[in-house]
Amino acid sequence: MRFLILFLLGFLMNPNLYALDKMTKEESVTTIRTLLKKMKNKEISKDTLNKEITLLTNDLLNEAIYFDRYEIEDLLEPYKKHITENEDRVALINYYIYLSNNALFSNRFGESNYYLGKAEKEVEKFDKGKPLLVFYNRLNLYVVQENYDKIIDLYREYEDYLMDFPKLLNEGKLDLNIARTFNAMIEPVTEVYAVKGRAEEVDKLMDLGGQMLHYFAVMKEKDHRAGFVGGYFSQKFHYFKMEFHKALHIDKNIAVAGRFLDSMVILINDVGIHTEALVSNYYNAVYESKVRYFLKTSQADSAKFYIRKIESDPIIEPMNFYRTKEWLAETEAMEGDYRNAYLILKSSVNAVDSINNTVLNEMDNLLYAYIEAEEKQKELVKTEKQKYQRTVAFIVIIAVLLSVSGLAFYLMRRKNREAGKHIEELNQTVNFQIVLMEDMKNRTVAEERKRMGRDLHDEISSGISAILYKIEALKLENPPGKHTQFEQIISQLQDVHRKSRSISHNWYRSSQQIQELLFSTQISTLVYTILPKDKFEVNIEIDESSLQYTDTEIRIEFIRIIQEAAVNILKHSKASVVNILQYYEHGKLHLAIVDNGIGIKHKRSSKSNNSLGLQSIKDRIQNLKGTLEILDNREGGTELRINIPVK
Repeated sequence: MRFLILFLLGFLMNPNLYALDKMTKEESVTTIRTLLKKMKNKEISKDTLNKEITLLTNDLLNEAIYFDRYEIEDLLEPYKKHITENEDRVALINYYIYLSNNALFSNRFGESNYYLGKAEKEVEKFDKGKPLLVFYNRLNLYVVQENYDKIIDLYREYEDYLMDFPKLLNEGKLDLNIARTFNAMIEPVTEVYAVKGRAEEVDKLMDLGGQMLHYFAVMKEKDHRAGFVGGYFSQKFHYFKMEFHKALHIDKNIAVAGRFLDSMVILINDVGIHTEALVSNYYNAVYESKVRYFLKTSQADSAKFYIRKIESDPIIEPMNFYRTKEWLAETEAMEGDYRNAYLILKSSVNAVDSINNTVLNEMDNLLYAYIEAEEKQKELVKTEKQKYQRTVAFIVIIAVLLSVSGLAFYLMRRKNREAGKHIEELNQTVNFQIVLMEDMKNRTVAEERKRMGRDLHDEISSGISAILYKIEALKLENPPGKHTQFEQIISQLQDVHRKSRSISHNWYRSSQQIQELLFSTQISTLVYTILPKDKFEVNIEIDESSLQYTDTEIRIEFIRIIQEAAVNILKHSKASVVNILQYYEHGKLHLAIVDNGIGIKHKRSSKSNNSLGLQSIKDRIQNLKGTLEILDNREGGTELRINIPVK
């Protein structure tokens, strides 16, 4: 099951790789330095240098020759600088992949993912689609650990992207280097789902794998380039493995599972791979499947045979070592030798402890490196701080001056706005007080006229009536010759009586008319003060006879209600036309205020708070035992309908 990133990606990008003769670590270092010296002296071409370095690094891994991080980075630093300056991204990707595998085989898993992350960033610069190097590396790590839950969790992180592979490939949105690793990535996930008995998930993955295999089969016939040939082989090999997992765990068909194992071997022999490392790697994948097959069928001897083949791999990593020992212990238990099985497992546990110690050492090294980098960063920050101190100070001073100026300007404008608002409120208050004072003055004059008319009617007219009555009596007591003088006096008194009654009635009626006229004038003055004629079209209709049923309290409250409504219209309605209608009907005083603004629903949904004015209107109407309706007009705007009962 183990497919290393280097062999897969390195083979696909460089299909003509071949294995070098065996060498020691010291010899490999000398060879690398010799190549770099030739590079510096321009004795070899760029392509030749890249080919030799790639072959050499692959051979180092084949011979299980590993370096620590700083040792290999220092050794290859000139080469990295050369390919970076020449923007040779393929070479740079292979460089990071080698460093990743060098760390992986040394059990430095965090370091391995770090270099693969760098390789992914380079791939993203010119490949279509999202590279999956780190995903594949983590997947293989979980595979050798047989950590099935982690495999499924990792797959779910990338599931949506992987499911779109066939579509992206057909649309030309996916790079071939990424696409041809598809079945190699989903095959371990297929095995996990098969072991867990989740047939539906297995079928879904095999359907996708079949689509990818079909694509490369068609393209291989059209285009015989190594990319399509190698991609077809990889897709088909791993698809056979997926069929093997399904037959063994889902269908429980041992015979069919065995036939798919044979098909994998035939495919390896027929494809004509010329790289010994790749042939060995594919065979090891078959050997692992055969071990699982024979353990499943309780064939201990056959399982042992293939376990020994896997152990003969010179670059088998320790985690895979633990797994082979676990398999070997299982075969010993099958044969009844439980003591030997125990001893084998004990040795594998010691190997795992060694790995854990290595991981702890790696963590210590990373922590030390982090502390060292942190100290260097502090020195760098200190230097940069001194270098830019004057510039920063200058910028701060300018910023402070601009802030102070801006704040002063803002405060002045705010003060002016508050002063203007305050003046407006004072003007409205003064205007309202003037209206009330004029109303009180005019009402006083009207009341005085009413009183004088009443006194004139009640006192003078009554006195004249009494005098007329007495003269009529005297007329009857005197001789007819004197009646003419009495009649002249009576006629003059009757004329005075009529005139006094007329004057008293006129004064009474005119006082009432003055009150009605003054109320209408006061309302107009108040409304036009709040809603100027140059901005609003205001229509006011007051029934002049309606005030005969009202007292001072109602008139004052009406003025205040109209004032509150007009202020609300000014602040919130966005209206241009306002109509005010007041009349008396059926024992009630009616007031309607209508505008063509945005309507009450929009006001409630807006951020402006206009509830205080409306609440004041409601409270005043409630004190007068009246009712209030607030309506939205169909044509737009708001209508206030107010009804006040009067005696």
